[in-house]
Amino acid sequence: MNRINAVKGRVLGTALAAILAPAAAFTVTALGSADAEAAVDKAACRVHVVEAKTEGDGTVPKNLKFLEEELQGLMAFKSFELVASKDLKLETGKPGTLKFPRHELKLQLLGGDKKLKLRATILGASGKSLVGANYSIADDGVVMLPVVKKDKSGATVYAIQCHSKRT
Repeated sequence: MNRINAVKGRVLGTALAAILAPAAAFTVTALGSADAEAAVDKAACRVHVVEAKTEGDGTVPKNLKFLEEELQGLMAFKSFELVASKDLKLETGKPGTLKFPRHELKLQLLGGDKKLKLRATILGASGKSLVGANYSIADDGVVMLPVVKKDKSGATVYAIQCHSKRT
């Protein structure tokens, strides 16, 4: 029994070290950059609206190759069509709004230091909130917010990507 516990301890210790070592290396790198320590007070965002359907062969079209990895992560969907792309400039505490045919996206920059902190709300045609999310993300990272259709045949996916302007 002691031998089993010793093996478990070594395995857990090795796994913990493997998890913590990259995090520690990232922390040191991030803290070493003066730009990363500055406060975020503005951001430039681009929102791509993609219609995703459960029917199809799983191929991502050429005009969506820049989102291929993220779209393939949405395993329930097998076909994708870019519907719109819009830009939005944000300032801390001042929400921005983008209107699309079926939905309205409200995006607010909450601040941040090493990562952008944002709040996204997607409203339906009636003004009812369908999706709401507060999130933190690295510069130029992509957040995917799907609004699934009632019949579950597909979704409208909002791919939000922002780049910070630091002071």
